[in-house]
This record gives sequence, structure tokens and C-alpha cells, in this order.
Amino acid sequence: MPERQLRLFPPARPLVGRMGEEFFRAIPTSPGVYLMRDAAGKILYVGQSGNLRHRLFTYKNARPETASRRLIRLIHSVDRIELELCADHIEALLRENHLLRTHRPRFNSIHTYPQAYFFIELNLNSSELELKLTREPSDHAYGAFKTSAMYGFAALAMLLWNYLHRPVSLAAWPRRFLQARPAKQFSFVTANRSLLEAVPALRDFLDGAKIELLELFRAEVPPQTSRFEQGWYEHAFGTLEQFFKQGPERNRRLRQLHGVARSWIDKAELDDLIVKSAGSNPPKLKQPVPANAVG
Repeated sequence: MPERQLRLFPPARPLVGRMGEEFFRAIPTSPGVYLMRDAAGKILYVGQSGNLRHRLFTYKNARPETASRRLIRLIHSVDRIELELCADHIEALLRENHLLRTHRPRFNSIHTYPQAYFFIELNLNSSELELKLTREPSDHAYGAFKTSAMYGFAALAMLLWNYLHRPVSLAAWPRRFLQARPAKQFSFVTANRSLLEAVPALRDFLDGAKIELLELFRAEVPPQTSRFEQGWYEHAFGTLEQFFKQGPERNRRLRQLHGVARSWIDKAELDDLIVKSAGSNPPKLKQPVPANAVG
């Protein structure tokens, strides 16, 4: 085991020094949200818990040798903590989402900027099919998808091109499909008969109804490929499958559950609908500190 440096004195507990033990002993065990502010009153962090006392005691007792540096910086920056009690954990999660969108605290990294979420737009006409990653919805859009959707979109475009052109190796691929930063728009000529055959499966995929599109794509992977190319294809398929589960399939379930008739969910609604759909699964208290605080 690695040696640990011995301490002459117990580690400082700045939250206790600023607010006192009485503050922490008085915290209720109710569900709610907490707002951590600095000396100027600015909100540094927003969190929620089904048991506020349990959650805030983890901050009070955080130790430098086990907690992240980001968390320790947060604790040393906090001047006061405000509590808002909620009826249940769902109300607490929804209130947290609202506060995160409104204040975008410095130490939060999740759900603070839904404006960054994407939509995938599919436009088909007599000459071409256009796939576009966009920030705003339209009549031909699917979404909203989280920011990681750009990689799912890139994998979708790459495997669609492979399905249409059947290259013998990656060396035949256009450069725009292989660049490190994925492009946000691709066009495919509709004169290709295979494309027209794939469009229904493509729409079902983006709508979250079926994942059969992957089987169409897999059937056109070159049989004789190097180990590197095999790994590349498997990575692309894995990315696309994960995107389907976390994006289109989940969104379809949310639309059905909450009566959304259109093919997309508004960016500001997405996180709240996810919370409401998970109402039967209360948050677990295993984590000593929420991941949102250290992301």
C-alpha cells in the first residue's frame, strides 16, 4: 500500500468553521435542494437529495486525501448554504433542474446549459438526402439529444456512407468522415437505390421505434478487414447503438409517456421529462458526494 503523509492536526473543516455544528445538526432529513453561495452571495453549486442532512454531512466531513480537488475548492469557497425543502425527491430534482438552468453555477457541470443540446434533421427530396446536426428543431427534426449526440450522428453518417458505397477498406473513405472533429451536415444522392431502401429504417431509428438499421449496416461491412479496421467498425457500431438507447429510444419513451405528439422534445423540457419518468426510482444515497459536484 502507498504510504500516506501523517498529519499533526486534523484536516480543516471550513464549512463547520463558517456555519457551526448547530447548523448541520439542525438540517432536516427531508428531500430538498441546497444552494452553496460565496461571500458575495453568488451561487457556486446547486444540489439535491432525498435526505438533506445525509448529503450535507458528506460535504462537512470531506477529507482532502479522499475527495477531489474540485470538491475541496468548492468547500473552501462556500460562505453559506441555503436549503429549500420539497415534498419528495421528484420535486427536488425538478427544482434542481430549474435552478441549474437559471443560474448555471460554476461548480455544476450537468444540466446547466440545455441550449447546447442537438437535434438531428432529416430532409429528403428528389435529388438528395440531407442529415444535419442542428441546435434548433424543425418539422423534420428528431431530438433533443445531449451534447454527446454529435458522435452518434457522426457514426450514423459514416455507417450510412459505408452501406451505400461498400468500400473495400478505410483507405477509400472520404476525409470528412474520418476527421477528429465530426462534421454537422452530410448529403447523400437519392439516385442510389440502396439509400431509398434504407430511408424507412433510418426514420425508425431516429424516431426510436426500431434499431434494425444497424443490421442493414452490419451486412455491408467488408468481410476481409484488418484488425484495426475491425476495431474501427465495432467502435462505430458501439457508438451508434449507445446513442440509440440514450437518445432516440429514450426520447420515444418520454414522448409516449408524457403525450408529446411531435417527433422532438424541447431542449428545456428534456431533463425534466427524464426526471418525471424516473419517479418510481428514488435517488440512492451511496455516493458520498454527487457526481455533479466534481464533473
